Amino acid sequence: MQQPKIIRVQGHATVSKNPDTVILSFNILGRDKKYDESIKSVNNRVEILRNELEKSQVDRTALKTTNFSINSDFRYDEKSKENIFLGYICNHALRLELPFNKKEIGKIIDNLAISMSQAEMRISFDVKDKETLHQEILEKAVLEARNNAGILVKSAGVILGSIVNIEYGWTEIRFQESLSYSANMVCASMADIEPEDIQGQDSVTITWEILEN
Repeated sequence: MQQPKIIRVQGHATVSKNPDTVILSFNILGRDKKYDESIKSVNNRVEILRNELEKSQVDRTALKTTNFSINSDFRYDEKSKENIFLGYICNHALRLELPFNKKEIGKIIDNLAISMSQAEMRISFDVKDKETLHQEILEKAVLEARNNAGILVKSAGVILGSIVNIEYGWTEIRFQESLSYSANMVCASMADIEPEDIQGQDSVTITWEILEN
């Protein structure tokens, strides 16, 4: 039995959306000769940060820990050729996700920029409903594949038949967050910050049967 003639075409799509979510990432670092004091110092500053957020009408429980670590700190001494113990470094990384409203976020940033917690802060942007964006990307990728296949078969003088197979890798879509900003870049105001669109991209490969004219 003769194998059917087929054509395989890949469709790519990229979709951009305005960010609707702002992510504030904090890093609080504490150093001390004593293990427990390094932890205590960081815990106190985290509590200050939570209190300051509450003053900005942000639920303190919205601030989530993303990493917590304690490491020994050493300095290599060239003369003695030994590592000199300096103490302990405690690092607490936290994340706060909020709806993006420039005016409201600006007030929060202005307050946190002079925070007594002395937390390092970075700002990035995202989209909340990634699933809807994902579906839109796939729809456009399929449409591009169909259009490209139509052009190819028309040029070849054949007819596009029924779909034989659709290949989709089920890989996670990569959403490109816009540039992150450090606290000292936005300590005065958020007024001049216009975040870039968030982009997602993916591809599908569709196989069609080719029919003779």
